Amino acid sequence: MNRLASRSARPLPLLAFRTTVFALCLTYAGITYAATQATATVEFIEGGTTEATIDLISLLPGEQGNGLMISFTEQNLSGAGVNLTGSPKGGYNLAIDSVFDVTYSDIVSGLNGISEVYATLRSSNAADKYDASLQELPSPVVLSGGADAHIPEPSTITLSVAVGALLVGTRRQRP
Repeated sequence: MNRLASRSARPLPLLAFRTTVFALCLTYAGITYAATQATATVEFIEGGTTEATIDLISLLPGEQGNGLMISFTEQNLSGAGVNLTGSPKGGYNLAIDSVFDVTYSDIVSGLNGISEVYATLRSSNAADKYDASLQELPSPVVLSGGADAHIPEPSTITLSVAVGALLVGTRRQRP
């Protein structure tokens, strides 16, 4: 057996690079095909005025992020702030303390406890707090709008990755 044949019979080693996924684009024949992440917006309302807006983005690629439901309830949590329960298949519920004021940052942290979602506070009132006696609970939200990138059967593709992807590939061994 020659030296080249013995090397090519071994499996190729895997290479992994770790960052955080937000976008994946494929370019073929000058056209860019991009997967779209599922998103949702949570609004906290007081007397018809938006007091805070929280943006949610799915960390699952494309269509996989669609359909994740998050609901909100008020409970006496004895000053604990928020309590997250649920699962990806059944949906999540974020309980917000009904007795003590809870900061919107605490609510964002609670939402970030969902492994499939990244939450950010876009805007909030001057007090930066949810007051159960004055504000309405947000309606349940369902992440939507995620779309997979569909490309024609390519012979060559160029892969560009925006901040944060886990890329796994193989490296060719030299003969």
